[in-house]
Parts: sequence; C-alpha cells; structure tokens
Amino acid sequence: MEAERSVPGETAFTSGWDTGGVFVLSEHGSEIRCLKRYDIGTGTLACLTPTNGPNDLAGPIWTWEGDAECGSLAGFRWRTELGTSNEWSDARMSAAESMLSRTFAGVRPEWMESSTVDPLRWIVSLRFADKPPVWADVDAGAGTVRILSEFPEPVPGMTRRVFRWRASDGKELCGIVSFPAGDGPFPLVVFPHGGPGALSDGPFDERAWALVDSGFAVIQPNYRGSAGLGKGFRFAGWGPDGFLRALEDIHEAALSVREDISLPVSPDAKPLLFGGSWGGWCVLELLARHPGFYAGGISLFGAFDLPELVRAEARRIAHDGDADSGSELRVLFRQFGDPSDDRAMERLAESSPARHAEAISDPVVLFHNRQDAVIPFAQSEAMYAALTNAGSRAKFRTGDGGHGFPSADEADLYGEIADIFRNFLSD
Repeated sequence: MEAERSVPGETAFTSGWDTGGVFVLSEHGSEIRCLKRYDIGTGTLACLTPTNGPNDLAGPIWTWEGDAECGSLAGFRWRTELGTSNEWSDARMSAAESMLSRTFAGVRPEWMESSTVDPLRWIVSLRFADKPPVWADVDAGAGTVRILSEFPEPVPGMTRRVFRWRASDGKELCGIVSFPAGDGPFPLVVFPHGGPGALSDGPFDERAWALVDSGFAVIQPNYRGSAGLGKGFRFAGWGPDGFLRALEDIHEAALSVREDISLPVSPDAKPLLFGGSWGGWCVLELLARHPGFYAGGISLFGAFDLPELVRAEARRIAHDGDADSGSELRVLFRQFGDPSDDRAMERLAESSPARHAEAISDPVVLFHNRQDAVIPFAQSEAMYAALTNAGSRAKFRTGDGGHGFPSADEADLYGEIADIFRNFLSD
C-alpha cells in the first residue's frame, strides 16, 4: 500500500515484487504510463520506463519458475503503430524473438505465458499483417518453435500498411490503410477505433478484411486520444476541445487518403463511416459536422449523449465505492468534465449527436445490445428517436448481448456490413 501511495495524483497498483522491492504500474486513465520500483528498505521510487516516451507501455513481461512467490522481470511490452513491440532484459529472450523474425517474415510475436517449469518456454501468439494469428510453443533456451494451431495461408489480395498524413495544425498522424488487389479505384470506408484509448496497428484485422474482401479500401486512423503514441498524444484528445480535434484528425485522414494518388482509392465516391463504441460516437458526430461529404454511416453501441453518459458513469463509480473510485472519478472528470459543472456539461452537449440530430442528413444504421454494461442501450435508443423525429434516414437493430459480439455473431454481422454500404453508395 505504501508503494501505491508513493505515486501521487495517479492510479497505481502492485504488479510484482522481488527481494527488497515492489514493482508498481502507474496509470492515468485506462492506459499504463510507466513501471516503477519501490525500494522497501529506503522508501525510494525508481522509474524503470519513460513517463512520456514515443510509445505507451502495454505492461511488463514476467517469467515464473516453479513455486516462486515472485516473477523475474524479463522485459517490457510496448504499443506501437506496427503492433506490439517487446524490449528484453534477458538476452536469451531477445535471441528467441530474433529467431522468430528470421523464421516467419513480417511476424510480430506476442508472448502470452511462460511455463512455471521452464521460464524460457512460452506460449506465443504470432501476428501477421496478411493472415490471422497462430499459436506457437517457443523454447527460448533451445531456440526452437513448434506451431500449435493450423498455420493460415496469406489472405489473397489484401494489402495493409501504415499511412501517414499531416493534420491541419501541422501534426503528423498515422493510421492503417487496407485495400484489395487490383488497380481500383475502390470506395473508401473510414473506420475509427473505439476507446478512445485504443490503437489501430499493423497486424491482421478481420473487420477490415471483411470490408476489403467485399471491394472496399479501409482507413483506420489513429486520432488524438489514441493509445500507443505517447502520453501527450493521448491527452490531446481529451475534453471537448480534444474531442473536436480528434474528429478533424479522422476527417482529414479521409481527405488525405482520397487525395493520395499512390493509393487505389476512388477520389469521387463518397466515403463511408463505420465504428463501434467511441468509434460509434465518431461516426454520428462526423455526419453531423460534415453533412453531404459521407455517403452514410454504421454505428455499433455508440455514445451519443455525452453529459448523460458521464453522469451515469459517475453514478456507477460512486455506487461501487471501491478503493480506486476517487482516482476513477478524477480521470473521468478530466476526460469529459465534472457533471456538477453546468458549463462543462453544456460544452460536452455541443459534441453530442443526440443534441443536434437535425444536422444529420445522411443515412445511418445503429446497432446496440440491450445488456450493454459499458455504454447503456438507452444511448442508441435516444439517438434513434432523435433521428426519427428529425426526419433522418435511420435504421435501428438490437441484440441481447453486452458490449460487443460473440465471435460467430460478429462474423455474420461484418458479412452484412458491406451490403449495407453498397446500398448507401447506390442512394
């Protein structure tokens, strides 16, 4: 507890320990900022990773042996635009990762779990840009790898790569662009991630593939507020001003992709919008702020009345009343504003699609599960009512699950999305 209290103004929790010390993960919001070691004897705190480096710490990597009460710190896992990147303090683990890279072209290994009998033997997820991941048994001591699942063939005709553009304020941004084989040009789907503290990276994404397989190009922009690109970048997307900056990042990504003559993207067909959760908010708010530019949008379990969302989340945190509730509330208020501050809520309402549904003239499809515990079903219900009352072209589909989809249902849903988009383009 003393180790956690030694990190003022942040959420912190114990991540492991060694002889004479405790490792503490220091967080701000839902994203890990850095790993620190608290010396029990001296009461000093040493920072082991940068607090504001170019990437975000996804977490420490531990090895465990036998019945040991504490693990050994083997390295760090970082978020990057290309996918997870590992930094090793153990030369044998570093050599094993180099061996994987030589054996499998373009692989990005995610080290999932080490053996308690042999800490150098791991279960690893091998991720690629052009095919689904596979599981492997890697012995870092012996330098061997054994594939545990069926090794997939590359997805035919799919190109996936990092795309960079410069925002109107001069900031260079990055995202992932995917497109089918052939000369094109292909209509564009703009697919902002949720979170907003998430990241679209280089490895295979079956949602993007479902659209590419149906003849669409896809841009997945990492807008201000995204994780994996440094603390400053993430915080730049917080608050009403940050939300608006993030929206313009996404819109400018669409403009840049269409104008890039090296990409097989149609410069004439209107782009389509698709997103879930916070990405679902992005879809509706972009339609409201850029009427007529997009052909339409699909929003899955989105947030549309932000002041009400903040009030509901504050009530939930207060009701839970756990030890971290004070830190959770501080983060919530910093990101969205204090619900007791009328002016802050008025500004937040200005970025709420449900409050200006009359500005949305393009066709919309909403989907929301009734048992969603993250973003209440009532958010989409109210959004649909507002769109209907405004005379907008909107459809509303519902399900009985939570925040997301079972894998079988998700595959069916993404199989239908391309057909919906084709209907938008034919309007």
